[in-house]
Order: sequence, then C-alpha cells, then structure tokens
Amino acid sequence: MRTLLSRKRVSYLQITNLNEIDNFIMEGFNYFKEHIGILDYKKFFKAWMRRFPRPILIFAILRGLKVIGWATSEELEDPDLKGASIFVLRGIEILKQYRRKKIGSIIVALISAITPGHLITKPINKEADFFSKA
Repeated sequence: MRTLLSRKRVSYLQITNLNEIDNFIMEGFNYFKEHIGILDYKKFFKAWMRRFPRPILIFAILRGLKVIGWATSEELEDPDLKGASIFVLRGIEILKQYRRKKIGSIIVALISAITPGHLITKPINKEADFFSKA
C-alpha cells in the first residue's frame, strides 16, 4: 500500500497487494452492484488484481478505515504506436454522500499521475460520460 495524498480526514491510497483490501470497511457502494451485478466489492477487487498484470487500484479512505471512493485502471494489451503503455480507467465510484466534493477528480488525477503511459476513459453510460468530461 502506498499513500499518494492525505487531505484533512481523507487519505488516497494505492492498493498494491490484494490482501490489503481486507484492512478497510467497504459499505454502501451500489452502482456496480445494480448495473453489473458485483455483490462483493472486496472479492471483485481481489479477482481483478489477480487477472491483470499491472492493475492500478486507488481507495479514498476516511479516517484511515472507511472506503468512501475507489477507482481502477488496467493496462491494455497493445501499446501505442511508439510503444508506450495504454491504461483504461475501468471503474470509479464515490459514496453518494461524498460526491461533489472533488474526491473523484482527485482519484482520477492521482491515477493519471502514476500511470506509466497513457490513461484513457471509455464511458459506458451518460453519467460516466458526464464525469469524464468534467
């Protein structure tokens, strides 16, 4: 685990080992549960980290324990024409009561800063498209 930024009561952490996921409380996330059927976010993140060679997972943590936001990106198989890696932002979710407080923007900026290569987005609905253009 690597601390990327700490602000007031919120810390932004890069999760580097799938066992670190169990250290946090992760409740109240519903978007991906409702839209693609993820019932257990912790299990999903662990499986996702096992599947991809260079995943990036960032948690926004309130008071060192409760996850209030997260985002994932993964490396695409093919690099750009010059050989640089291309990562795609696969998912981002902020708890409803913490939205419009720049947490998602900070997470995306941090992922962009630590991505070795390019970071692209592929919005899958109007809400995601709106966020990616903000």
